[in-house]
Amino acid sequence: MQSVRQLRLFAVSLAGTLAVAACGGDSGPSSSNTISQSQATVIGSEAAGQIGGLAGGLTNFSSGSLTGGFFAPARPGGLVFARLRKLAPASVRLRLALLASPDSACVPTISGDTLDTDGDGIPNGATYTFTAGNCTYGDSTGTVVIAGGISLVDTDNATTLFGYDFTLNNFSVTATDSNPQANSIKFVVDGTQLVTVTSATAAAAENVTFLYAVNGTTYFSFASDWNTSFTPTSGQIDPTSGPLQAGAFTVGGSYDWNGRSGTNADGNWKFTLATTAPLQYDGQCTDPDYPLDSGTIQGAINGNQQVGFTVDFQGCGTLPTVTAYDTTP
Repeated sequence: MQSVRQLRLFAVSLAGTLAVAACGGDSGPSSSNTISQSQATVIGSEAAGQIGGLAGGLTNFSSGSLTGGFFAPARPGGLVFARLRKLAPASVRLRLALLASPDSACVPTISGDTLDTDGDGIPNGATYTFTAGNCTYGDSTGTVVIAGGISLVDTDNATTLFGYDFTLNNFSVTATDSNPQANSIKFVVDGTQLVTVTSATAAAAENVTFLYAVNGTTYFSFASDWNTSFTPTSGQIDPTSGPLQAGAFTVGGSYDWNGRSGTNADGNWKFTLATTAPLQYDGQCTDPDYPLDSGTIQGAINGNQQVGFTVDFQGCGTLPTVTAYDTTP
């Protein structure tokens, strides 16, 4: 099938791409206390894409219907897949969208309450389990295997107008080339995301770990433990009236990055993230990855405000500017 063939090419090219991207093209000793501009560009850009995706996930209040293939855009799995795509590095985000194309063949084992009592496209509380037996796609060029578990719970109540809680339990996607020089990529995600929308604010909290491996070697991994909140410029939030209105996001938390090239560690950083200028949303942007018009986040290494990177958002659909800094006397 075409999607597997394209994923095969993805696997072949990704090994070389990540060998450079993991360290931003730099060489030299690893350090957890300094960061170069090229390293900051790689790490900060990925953080910006994930934050943009997290904010973008709050701008629309419906995941669609409970019909169609599991990962179809209008399905609950589509909501999860959209977040996986936004978690992924920007350099491979578009290619990962190929994984959604053969969805009708994926039939996970389902347990729990799959009813959608309030009709917002999110089940009351269901768990989906994937195995090689129920989620494997393949042709003469290679295979794609989805494994692990997803739990998705609707959290709407008297004060939460729209909300969900989903958990990824050792959820993995593996794409393998079938030729004699087989190349494979694998990413594994564990963690949780909680979204809560009231009439006054919209908020999301996320705690996930994400690992990328090529041919069995881990090229990089990251862990994010952060939260974002939104306050409208005016009026109250009404999930039934359409997309989120104009307002500002703030982000805080921590971000760990471990990059590798081959078997050599290129760097292991721990950042404290903070919003130094509110992230503005105009209520009109529909870009899923970069919906913010302006604002700045700061990643301080080990909480040291004198060393790290800043990300300046430049407008709807526009790549943000990442700048490394070191103001140590």
